[in-house]
Amino acid sequence: MKVLVVGLGGAGCRIVDALQAQENRYSRMGCLVTLAIDSDAACLRGLSHVPVARRHLLAHLEPHEGTIPLSQTLVEEIIAKVHQANSVDNDAILICGGLGGSSLDAIPILVPPMRSEVYEPIFGLFTLPSVTEGKGRAAQAADQIDCAIPLLDGCLCFDNEAWKERLIGKARVKRGLIQQIPYLGGPRHPNMQQHLYALINDAIAKRIALLLRAGEYNGKEEDDNAETFLDAGEILNTIYGMGIITIGYAVERAHKKGMIDAISPVRIRGARIEDAHRRATRVVDLGRYAVNEDMSTPCDIATAKKALVLVAGPAHALSMKGYLSVRKWVDRSISGNEVRAGDYPVPSSQFVALIIILAGVEGVPRIEQMRRIRDEMNRPARVSSPPQVAELDERRVPDAAAGGTPRAKSLLTKTKSDEKSTEELLKAFRSSSEKQ
Repeated sequence: MKVLVVGLGGAGCRIVDALQAQENRYSRMGCLVTLAIDSDAACLRGLSHVPVARRHLLAHLEPHEGTIPLSQTLVEEIIAKVHQANSVDNDAILICGGLGGSSLDAIPILVPPMRSEVYEPIFGLFTLPSVTEGKGRAAQAADQIDCAIPLLDGCLCFDNEAWKERLIGKARVKRGLIQQIPYLGGPRHPNMQQHLYALINDAIAKRIALLLRAGEYNGKEEDDNAETFLDAGEILNTIYGMGIITIGYAVERAHKKGMIDAISPVRIRGARIEDAHRRATRVVDLGRYAVNEDMSTPCDIATAKKALVLVAGPAHALSMKGYLSVRKWVDRSISGNEVRAGDYPVPSSQFVALIIILAGVEGVPRIEQMRRIRDEMNRPARVSSPPQVAELDERRVPDAAAGGTPRAKSLLTKTKSDEKSTEELLKAFRSSSEKQ
């Protein structure tokens, strides 16, 4: 799957930089085209992996005293840079940023005119502010997510508060790590926040990069072919038009394929059965851990409308039985009835990883908490109205089989059928009047 990733503001640019690092390290498929846009020159200079030509300094991207947050000229300049970086091969556009900051106030002004310039669906990848960042930032984040949901085709959310607690907990249980990095245990070290956010950005990049590589998989060896291929269309059809989206992830080191595996025809039957059972159990355990312990934003799986399951790793460590068990469990757990799944054999990998996407989740505790904080501060909610169905252009609604936007196409079809029904009723009424 090929995506144009646009980073807005400091947080968004650092996420894009982490994604580019994953692309440079693990992928030769060209899944990403990155673009970093910020009003802070120091932030853009601090990026390590985004090409310099893709870094753009824009004045007043964030609102300042006595200035308009985003002028029409600035909006046109951003759209021009996005249009220049975009190509016909991209499947989607992903806008990255940190909720609660000033940069994402540009979403309601930027996205509507951008839709007239591009054909691809536009998604958002947002980080939720932590509790220590204050109530004002939480209230602003609630406004921004409520504005973004109707404007974008989906919002992938990562909760900084949950991730900070998770990372600190993992550091404490590792022997000697808390002594090597003492600032993970408390606020004594000035670089604690910066280091934690770098780890969070790296975790985000690992999940997104693995998902994109799976959509572009093309096995060359017979033994490494996927049992169930997961293409870009399957991924887009899962997350398109689903509002809040969360991603669960779990990884475990795979056992190396030894000499006894090479002479499998002479292996004892009991050993083969035990090995298959162990592989299936591992995949099931990874699935439950991804949902219960390692979601990008903690939520109730029962509220999800759609889901996607992806298992990746060396072919000898994957288990179709375990993979189907996880899919069946997710299918029974979510409120909707659409679950897509696939496997991604990676011959050179030493790990087995599993991703579970929950799309259309509702009642996310952290987002509801931010909304309550906003209500307590007596700030009215700012919600952008979604585009009217009549304004949809049929040329911008690609076929669902090609990884397009089935919901928009169905809405357009419904609108046309409603108009046709109205015309038929009018004709029937006129003919009855003439007979009378």
